[in-house]
Amino acid sequence: MPDGIKNSQQALHQMTQTLNAMHLSQLTAYAYGLPPLFFCSQYFQLNDETIIDQCNERLIKLVSTEEITLERISQLLIDKEYFDAEEARLRVAPSDTE
Repeated sequence: MPDGIKNSQQALHQMTQTLNAMHLSQLTAYAYGLPPLFFCSQYFQLNDETIIDQCNERLIKLVSTEEITLERISQLLIDKEYFDAEEARLRVAPSDTE
């Protein structure tokens, strides 16, 4: 693995290590220019560890292909509003009427 990608992975890990799965899902959606709960709804049935791994993979791919910078990800963390984990799960949970 090239050093640049490894350094990016480490920097991204530092930025996101304290985020829960639903927060990281929202950050990933913002990084892709999608509505904040897009990945929350896609990953709703998965366990938190899997969600975090998949979101980190997506973010690293964006950074390694230079579609987004680490600085922009950091800015998204500051500028955007995020639902807490419980609220995000409630908003994407299937309704009882379906």
